[in-house]
Formats: sequence, C-alpha cells, structure tokens
Amino acid sequence: MSGITRRLLLAGTAGGVGTTTVTALLFSKLYESGTAAPTLLDHTAGALGARLPDGDEVRHLNIQLLLQDLGPHARPAGVAELADPNTLLVVVSADTAVGALLAREVVEAVYRTHGVTGTARTVVVLVGVFGRRRVRHRVSALLTAPAPAGVVALPADPALAVGGRIPLSRLSPATSRSLEPLLHLANAGRRALSASGHDHAAGPAQPPPDDQVGG
Repeated sequence: MSGITRRLLLAGTAGGVGTTTVTALLFSKLYESGTAAPTLLDHTAGALGARLPDGDEVRHLNIQLLLQDLGPHARPAGVAELADPNTLLVVVSADTAVGALLAREVVEAVYRTHGVTGTARTVVVLVGVFGRRRVRHRVSALLTAPAPAGVVALPADPALAVGGRIPLSRLSPATSRSLEPLLHLANAGRRALSASGHDHAAGPAQPPPDDQVGG
C-alpha cells in the first residue's frame, strides 16, 4: 500500500453555500464505494459529523485519504493548499449568477498560482438554490479555459435543506444522479494521484440537462 496521504479538500466561495452538506454526501458515497471511510477533518467543531447520513461511526478508516471541510475559504486557503500535489480541491458555490462568478474567480486564481496542473485537480460543485433556476451558461462559462477538471450541478432538494443527518432515502432522483459524476471525479482524481503523485484528473464533466437541475 502506498504511504502517500491524499487529500480531498472542500471549500466554499462563501458561507452557507452547502460546503458541509456536500462534504457529508461525498463522505457517504466514498464509504459506500470502498471498504474504508476517509478520515474526516472538520472546521465546524462537530457540525459535519451531525450531517453525516449514518453518523461518524465507521468499521474501517482509511488514514491515507483525508476528507476535509475548509468552510468558506476557497480563497486563499483552498487555492494555496493545491501546492501539495496530492490534493484535490472541490470548490462549492451557489448555483446562481454570483455563485458561478465566484467559482470562476477561484478557478482563475488556481490557474494563476499553479497553472494547468492545479486546475486539473480542481472540481466545482454548484448547489441549487430554491426559487432560482440554473441557466446553462453558468456551467458553460466554468468549462472555458482555464477549465477545472469538472463541474457538477447539485439540485435544490428539500431533503438537504433541513438540519441534522441527511436522509439519503429521501433524496430526489435528480440529486442522486448528480452525486455520481462528483464521486467519479473524486475517484478519478484519487487514482491519478496514486498513479503519478501529480496532477492528472478526469476531463470536464458535461452539465446535466436543465430538467435534472432544481432550484
């Protein structure tokens, strides 16, 4: 087994955009897809554990895979952390015009700081907002050069809006579908880091059809 510690960092462009929720969902999906849970690092003094669908008790822990919630610190902390070639950054933002603009600014900051080797280890998640409808050009703008490894649109979902543990059984089908490309990008980034120790990640994800995106 490789001794390299790989990190999946989730960082929001602002407070309240859903960074902790996306971290909890990714933790659950990574645990389901493997034999050991990633090691959690939480900036929220326990709020992340309270959001985990099955709590933070796991049978097996993978100490070589860190999943960290950086909170609303995509810039400058998230960008700076990509100096470590074993790090994949997931930028979480609201699926609004302003949210997409903030995410775009983070991607550009990554490119200025780390070049294409940094953007290849950057994924953007746009979280749906109730009362707003996603416009396709928000995703398309994020996929222009310099482009992140992928963009995932997470629809607004009543099951994610309430506090406490996330009820996976009540997630909408659109939400469940949107988590698959996020898991794919996370796993692709991990495999690439494992193989090379550097910066090759999955290619840009195609945006889902408008009828699969809520808000």
